[in-house]
Amino acid sequence: MAQTTPKRTPAKKPSTTARPAASRRTTTVIDRTVEVSDEVLKSVEAGERAAIDAVRKIVDTVDRTLPPYGGKRATKRYEILDSAINRADRLVDAQHDLMRKLIDSTAKTAGRREVEKADAEKVEREKAQVAT
Repeated sequence: MAQTTPKRTPAKKPSTTARPAASRRTTTVIDRTVEVSDEVLKSVEAGERAAIDAVRKIVDTVDRTLPPYGGKRATKRYEILDSAINRADRLVDAQHDLMRKLIDSTAKTAGRREVEKADAEKVEREKAQVAT
């Protein structure tokens, strides 16, 4: 029975590309964070408009099918409209909660990056003092 030797993968060449400076990386992270925040805000605004449009369509439909006359139909009409408005309100509240959480998370991340940057700069200054 012939023995087979396992094939080895060639060693990876060391990367010749240098990493960007810490300050440039931090700026890039902050810029991207701002872009993402803007995108999320636009998305939430679009969701709010969609919720308002949905309620408006429901009101129009209810107005056509259940005219605002007295009696049992009026009660049913108000129940339907109240339910639609409450659901839209809950949707908008959920979007606002999501936005608040994203902003808090982003602020914490950006703050951590600033602390890391300050720590790295302090270490570099200390190394420069020791070298002299």
